[in-house]
Amino acid sequence: MGGKLDILVLRCHRLFKEGKFELARAKYEKVMKVLRKFNHVNPQDDDEGMEFAKTRNLLHLNVAACQLKLGECGKCIETCNKVRLVTSKCGSHLIMREKKTFWQ
Repeated sequence: MGGKLDILVLRCHRLFKEGKFELARAKYEKVMKVLRKFNHVNPQDDDEGMEFAKTRNLLHLNVAACQLKLGECGKCIETCNKVRLVTSKCGSHLIMREKKTFWQ
């Protein structure tokens, strides 16, 4: 990603681990806004684009995890639905969505 963004993401992770889910969510969303400035039109076309898409998807999943912890079931499912898989190897958004559906 980049030095400053990496530091912001690490800060988000720490906030999540400390149970500060609202603040962590806000910070994850801030990182996503910064990433939007570097949006690739066709992320699957090159390695940098694929890394961007992977990072974006992980940030969405982290926001969804915060929403899940905050009891925001509907928002969690909506956020999981935004995730577009770069490869078919990762299905964590589906797992999280199923957990949320099960808990409702």
